[in-house]
Amino acid sequence: MKKFSNQYKPKNTGKQAGYFWLSLLQWLRLLVLSFNRVKDYLSGIFFHEPDNLVLNKMNVETTTPPKLTDNKKLPNMKPAKLLIKWGLMLLLAVCATNVMAQTGPYQFTGNDTVCVNETKEYGVTLNPGSTYEWTITPATGYTMTPGVTPNLISVTWTTPGTYTMTVVETNADGCVGEPVIIQIIVNPLPVCSIDGPDNVCPGSTNSYSAPTGMTTYSWSITGNATIAGATDGQTVSVLANNSCGSYTLTLTITDANGCTSTCEETFDITTPPVVLTAPANFIATSCQTQAEIDAAYATWLAEVTSSGGCTLNVTNNSTGAPLACGGTATVTWTATSPCEADVTATATFTVTPATPVVITVPVATTVNACDYADQAALDAAFQ
Repeated sequence: MKKFSNQYKPKNTGKQAGYFWLSLLQWLRLLVLSFNRVKDYLSGIFFHEPDNLVLNKMNVETTTPPKLTDNKKLPNMKPAKLLIKWGLMLLLAVCATNVMAQTGPYQFTGNDTVCVNETKEYGVTLNPGSTYEWTITPATGYTMTPGVTPNLISVTWTTPGTYTMTVVETNADGCVGEPVIIQIIVNPLPVCSIDGPDNVCPGSTNSYSAPTGMTTYSWSITGNATIAGATDGQTVSVLANNSCGSYTLTLTITDANGCTSTCEETFDITTPPVVLTAPANFIATSCQTQAEIDAAYATWLAEVTSSGGCTLNVTNNSTGAPLACGGTATVTWTATSPCEADVTATATFTVTPATPVVITVPVATTVNACDYADQAALDAAFQ
């Protein structure tokens, strides 16, 4: 039962049930004419042959009575024999009609392959007056809805597996036809997923991937990013905007069975927390040269550490080392990163001044020259 598209094809108008009544009327007419011995040309009236399409579907043997080819009067037959003769013909016509209703195969039949969550219509030829009983085994994994006519149904397949669909027609005369059976394979949907980095930096380019082995891929994006390059590959390149926020990637994949799945993922544009650590306060020993102090100061400035952020930039407000004779330099470092407030840290570099010079002079002294034996003794006292 392929997908039903045109249930009213010209060559399948459902004439089988009408053949019985046509045959009956023809028989009654012939009976009246035989009683009156009236000549008539009966070919094409007594048995109205079904069209070739119907005969092909019947697969049964029918016999057409010979045509009357002359205008002679009907032979003189006793009424009883005549009734028996036409009664047998009527019985044959009824049986042929019944066989027509029961045999197949019907049009629009055939095994089918679908995907989970797909809805399809199935149908057989509509014969006026017939009823149709539809069954599907197993009895779960789908939703079946009657069609606009009894020869149609609509099925939504919800569970993967192999199903057997059967339809049995009962015609207007109550004759039950042979069941028409098809097999339907319901394929699962492919598992859709998107793999790639989250919490990306502003302005960064990042790669995302889909499951391998699909026949088609289709990517799209919304939010604070754009796709750079092709959108129909197993991977896609995404360029984040230069601002914090988020973007949503949408992916549609189709597998070898023609089944399609769609998924989406949202990714954030953020920065890791900024950590800034200034060097410890430093005190330089005194009595160094200025060159020695400058070198020590440069080494101290470089001891600052930082982490986190995106495209992190660290600066300081240093104006130079203190003087070797003593002094203090207070330095503030500033770390800047998109999507983060500036982070600062402060430390000092100190040069200790030398100990002040203190001079203590001797007490003024006056001596008597006669107190010293000679000049040498006076010199020693002076020292």
